[in-house]
Amino acid sequence: MALSLLSQLSPPSHYFSYPSNDAATKFSSPDFESIGNEKSPGIISHEYVDKLGETTNNLIFGYLDNKKGTKFTREQIRMAVVEHVNSQKNEGRELQHTARIQTGKAAVNYWIDMLVTNGSFNKQHSKPVLFWRSW
Repeated sequence: MALSLLSQLSPPSHYFSYPSNDAATKFSSPDFESIGNEKSPGIISHEYVDKLGETTNNLIFGYLDNKKGTKFTREQIRMAVVEHVNSQKNEGRELQHTARIQTGKAAVNYWIDMLVTNGSFNKQHSKPVLFWRSW
């Protein structure tokens, strides 16, 4: 009986405001317009960013995955994330989206090290230390 009552209840529609999986809806939605636009300078565009959201770790992974084989310093990676956030702000992206992206040295270094530890990135011990994705 309790199960049948629960199945009749439904939360208000505003609880589910995620874009649909329909490709036409996805790219006409303002939330996805600037992310998937390859022509926007400074925007990190990647399949995982589109699917999982703009978070520091997704942006770092997407940036190096888009440029497989290219070696970057920690500072270059951090500046790519900062540039992404600044580009989003310049395009009028809502603060609630950009505020979730941590651009500080400690946060970016943490995610770089985590991605090296789990085998996603390669690390070259040099001055400066270099990181890249090779596969």
